[in-house]
Amino acid sequence: MEAFQAAPPALRSPLSVDPRLLALAAGLVLLALAVKKLLDTPSRAYNPDAPNVGDEYDSWTQCAPAAPARRRPRVSRQAALTRALAERRKAAARLAEPAQF
Repeated sequence: MEAFQAAPPALRSPLSVDPRLLALAAGLVLLALAVKKLLDTPSRAYNPDAPNVGDEYDSWTQCAPAAPARRRPRVSRQAALTRALAERRKAAARLAEPAQF
């Protein structure tokens, strides 16, 4: 004789579930909760006075304040064009010289 006898199909509810399946699901839920509790429990107490990774990172990344960015002196458009023209003339003169090997 079986320990669990299914009800005849006509008397069975469409929502009925095998009790063994319910027991298995409940066991899996309890196992998951136990694992979560185990993983959420810290292995040691937090001590804010002890050195920690955050303090080490802060000391490692701390550096002298950055120097202010140097601004190039303002040059008038005419001066910039004059300088560019002079540089082009020098480059053209170098190209005009005969190559020496």
